[in-house]
Amino acid sequence: MIWIDRKEVCFLKNKKTVVGVFSNETPLINVGLFIAPALASGCRIIVQAGTKIFLALHLIKELAASIGFHSITVIPSDDNHLSTYIGSSVELSVVVLFDDLLDKKYSTVPDEKTNTRIVYLTNYRIPAIIFDDADLHAATEGIISAAWSKWAHSSVGTVFVQESILDQFLDMLKKKLSHLKVGPSNEKLADISQCISDLSCLKKTLESSLCMEKFQVLKNDDIWQPTLILGGKVDDGQAFSSTEDDGQVLTVLSFRSIEEAISMANSSKQGLAASVWSENLCLINEVVRKLKVTNIWINGTYGTTAANVTFTPLKGSGVGNFGGVEGFFELLSPYDAFIPKAENDSDKNISSAIGAAKKGQECWGKISKIKKKLLLLAKLKDLLNKHFSSNAEDYYSIIYRYFNGRDSSFATTQSGFDLVSYQEPRGVVAVGNIQDKHAIYVTVRALYEGNAVISQHWIAKELGPLLPDGVLKYIPDTAEATRAVESHNDVQVFFGSWNAEMLPPSHVTDSSNIQSILEEEFYNKVSVVKNVWCDVGKSSLCNFGE
Repeated sequence: MIWIDRKEVCFLKNKKTVVGVFSNETPLINVGLFIAPALASGCRIIVQAGTKIFLALHLIKELAASIGFHSITVIPSDDNHLSTYIGSSVELSVVVLFDDLLDKKYSTVPDEKTNTRIVYLTNYRIPAIIFDDADLHAATEGIISAAWSKWAHSSVGTVFVQESILDQFLDMLKKKLSHLKVGPSNEKLADISQCISDLSCLKKTLESSLCMEKFQVLKNDDIWQPTLILGGKVDDGQAFSSTEDDGQVLTVLSFRSIEEAISMANSSKQGLAASVWSENLCLINEVVRKLKVTNIWINGTYGTTAANVTFTPLKGSGVGNFGGVEGFFELLSPYDAFIPKAENDSDKNISSAIGAAKKGQECWGKISKIKKKLLLLAKLKDLLNKHFSSNAEDYYSIIYRYFNGRDSSFATTQSGFDLVSYQEPRGVVAVGNIQDKHAIYVTVRALYEGNAVISQHWIAKELGPLLPDGVLKYIPDTAEATRAVESHNDVQVFFGSWNAEMLPPSHVTDSSNIQSILEEEFYNKVSVVKNVWCDVGKSSLCNFGE
């Protein structure tokens, strides 16, 4: 992710226009993730809807108009090419796409610089992990509901089951599936509805899949029944592609150790959510911290969410924030979409610095925030006095304010479940040779949140040796170094200045990684919001005195 430093900032005026692009396969629940904050922001709204879901979105437009919101325009179209909006004469601030931006149909747009930013959410299916101490009856019911009753961006596509309970779990799952009634979505007596868009493609893919066993209940009708693929290759953490199974196939794989389960779950393209089943609190805490997703549902909490809860897709699941305050500010912040040129060459010294930073971050992230705060304040004071003798106190007071700034972490009860939402460091953050004020602020904030930083600014050269090894590394301020950092897989965020020589225009698939940001947004960009949903418990059902 690359963030471009911006000097002049202001919030969007209500005459700005935002665009939401919805294909026929987009779950309608996602419409609210775009419409609600867009209406609240006062922007003009253009909704491009697939022809199959156009009527539903037109109804939403009519409902909004009936209560005074007349700023929505709905366009029926199955053409999802973004070139219609990127580089157009219409002043568009944000395009929100509910599709995979890496799809080849989004490969090119006009090369000129554009002020339109792309935010997207991809509909990959998520993993579930079942440990041997889980309630198998509840887990079986939960997996069936998560795999075949949910058609949103968080339906379960792969289940990892601990080897010691695999046979027992499969017996229970097969038995329950054999008694389920599958029917059209409008049939009230159906337990689960059929969701197949290309049956021939599904059959062909299923026949070619490599696995130990395929299970499907045979019934005397033409309705495709829920199907299990058991075992198989785990090169990418799954034996069946989550983008091809169309919601009717579930892959079940076994694991032996905790680390193996976490590794397989983290190997998928998606970084949005995961479901974990266990009665061991210590085990749950360990798994939650190691899973590279931002929403984790524990046991029966699967699918729970709320409008005030932010979720941030990682990896291939998308870019941006959805829901909550952060999702609202995605439409309010001014953005310029600058497009970098991807380079394959990587300088060995840069790779070495990034590797050291990655190792340093693992230890640095475990130190408490109060200790990091005291250490940074102590080391910064002399440096600020040395370089900014006339206004060092101003820098010092603003940095102190950053340490005590807005914290979106909270614990509450939502929909009858406990929710803990907290900030988690992104990992390795890179900072270019930007203005002194911005470089110091973002470096300090990133370090305070538990990240390691590699930087082209002098602050890294002088402050780095005073901190633990690898936490803050200096790299040369050259175009080659910038390109090497930008293309390195272990760098999660890069704060730099727009430079056409260093980051020339290329493809739209890279533009999702480029944003200009407000100074006040440093806090959000060096960390992600992680949500953990847990059962409240059933102690209220116990009558000990009777």
